Amino acid sequence: MRVTINPEARVRAVLTGAIPPPPHCGTPLILPVRIENEGFVTSRLQARLIADPPVGIALYLDAAPLRGAATENRELRIVPVSQASADVTIAFYALDDTTSAQSGNSVHLLVRCR
Repeated sequence: MRVTINPEARVRAVLTGAIPPPPHCGTPLILPVRIENEGFVTSRLQARLIADPPVGIALYLDAAPLRGAATENRELRIVPVSQASADVTIAFYALDDTTSAQSGNSVHLLVRCR
């Protein structure tokens, strides 16, 4: 996954590469996140489940502030607890702004466990 923060701190997110195979129920699906920080932002990058998040899906992204470097790598951990496929929408935000409606700041994927 690639997350780009532009100089105005607007966030764009896209899926890149292959999604790893489903994890065992209750263990995380780990997605590498490459952050391209064009605005050299030093606040936290946040990820939230949106659009009626399915029950039993937990989402974790390192809460440490960004360093302001041009690129950083983090891991997004999605923990499913059901073998049924769940449609998950994840939105990314910078500058503690989780209320603004931005187009392109979210990714969609199907998640399940085995």
